[in-house]
Amino acid sequence: MEHGKIDNVIIKEVKNIAVGILICSCVMQLAFLLLGRYNYTVFIGAVWGGAFALLNFFLMALSMQKILEDPATPEDMLKQKVSGSYNLRRLLLVGALLVSFLVPAIYWLPVALSYFFPTITIYIRRLFKHKEDTHESEDTQVK
Repeated sequence: MEHGKIDNVIIKEVKNIAVGILICSCVMQLAFLLLGRYNYTVFIGAVWGGAFALLNFFLMALSMQKILEDPATPEDMLKQKVSGSYNLRRLLLVGALLVSFLVPAIYWLPVALSYFFPTITIYIRRLFKHKEDTHESEDTQVK
């Protein structure tokens, strides 16, 4: 892999997470609508939170790529870099949430909920991948 170039795996995974965030966001907005709590601030909060959730995932993947590019880095230095990246990304998310509290046009709850969407997407993808793997192994055993 070329130094400084974003790996194709990262691009693929960020696209998958973006789709998952979009689907989760639509479900969340539908829930707000069904509860009679939907207005434009929910939509703006969903977009704001989803954008920062995706940015957080992208920055995490990029920092892991960068950290792993130098295999000679000592383990304690790796842990320090991972921890530093984590702390900066958390600070970014807290800042985005703080903005949603200060700007009346952005409802804070969809912002906060959006931060869970990448994790939800990963778990759902694992579940379907596990089911696919199970079906493939059953098909192989039947033949």
